[in-house]
Amino acid sequence: KAHFAEEFLCASMILDAGNTDKLSVFKNDLERLKIPLLPPDINASKPVFDVETDPETGRKAVRYALNAIKNVGGAAMEHLVAEREQGGHFTGLEDFAARVDTRAAGKRVMENLIAAGAFDRIDENRARLFINVDRLTRFGIALTEERNSAQTSLFGGPANGAGSGNGEASGNGDGSTGAATLQMLDAEDWPLQERLKREFDAIGFYLTAHPLDAYADALEKNRVQPIGELLTSGPKGNRVRIAGVVGARNERRSANGNRFAWITISDTTGSIEFVCFSEILMANRDSLEVGTPIFVEADRGKGASDGDLRLSAAKIEQLDTLIAKGSAGLRLFLSSPESLAPVSALIDGCSGGNDRVHIVIEIDEDREAEVVLDTRYRLSGPVRAAIKSVPGVEAVDF
Repeated sequence: KAHFAEEFLCASMILDAGNTDKLSVFKNDLERLKIPLLPPDINASKPVFDVETDPETGRKAVRYALNAIKNVGGAAMEHLVAEREQGGHFTGLEDFAARVDTRAAGKRVMENLIAAGAFDRIDENRARLFINVDRLTRFGIALTEERNSAQTSLFGGPANGAGSGNGEASGNGDGSTGAATLQMLDAEDWPLQERLKREFDAIGFYLTAHPLDAYADALEKNRVQPIGELLTSGPKGNRVRIAGVVGARNERRSANGNRFAWITISDTTGSIEFVCFSEILMANRDSLEVGTPIFVEADRGKGASDGDLRLSAAKIEQLDTLIAKGSAGLRLFLSSPESLAPVSALIDGCSGGNDRVHIVIEIDEDREAEVVLDTRYRLSGPVRAAIKSVPGVEAVDF
């Protein structure tokens, strides 16, 4: 582990490929050692975890295994990788459908590969790929059957190339598949939080990013202790301040009949479990739904037998509510008027809160204009993060 950390952790992940809890721990180990964990990729991943050279840094990295994606099936991934190794990288969706038996890699397999990001290098718009899975699958089946039977494509229709009329594919009129094209429906990509949720469902933990990334400023402002630091270095006082996305809620009933729950949350550094007794549970049930980002103040204690850290929730608050209390709004510095349209699209539908939005536009080198919008907004962490990522925008909380 000391001299060949990449190979050691890769081998460990191969052994525990079916255990997402352990894979999440290994992911944290890789991050701590500054070893990249590259996402799944139909043009790079093998069925198992593998060590490769990161094309961006030139350093060793671990590539995520296709077989570790949920519900994809080992045989289908072996077939996919064998075809890639024999025929080269897949150049697009049509090439993929023509070469991979989509009857083996069925709808559920395709959906999970897309949600996990395995097609990102071909098309980054996961939502568009997702809504076209049926079309892609039927297109691949048609090509396979035509190739096997040497007859006119099922999607090619009459010999004059009129097509099937369903808008999914067309032929060149001579019965060959070479000119067949896949006609896809268009769609806007999923918002970041939806993208991460679906990625989590397909992989079992957050891989490429974490929903809490959008709340980094609020966490720092409220002196939140990272979970990984809490677990390794211990709490900073008798009451700890942590934040995370709810991953699980396990409700039980005590001997005297009161309900309580064990809640698991995760941040970018790890996950932790705390107990939520009846009064706190009843007051915060809506905030404890899986997938909700929350802020927790918890009292600490030590387990009598094993010495493990024990936390009992004293206060729970949704992170968006915490942000609303601690911020008066955003001041946006725009380097170009072209940035106004994407910002407007992001804040539309967020009215009804207390946040003010100030827009500062540079007129020339010596002058700038500041406009205060009349509407007050409720700007959540993800919305704030999305605004700050718009090209030409610098956003500052105030």
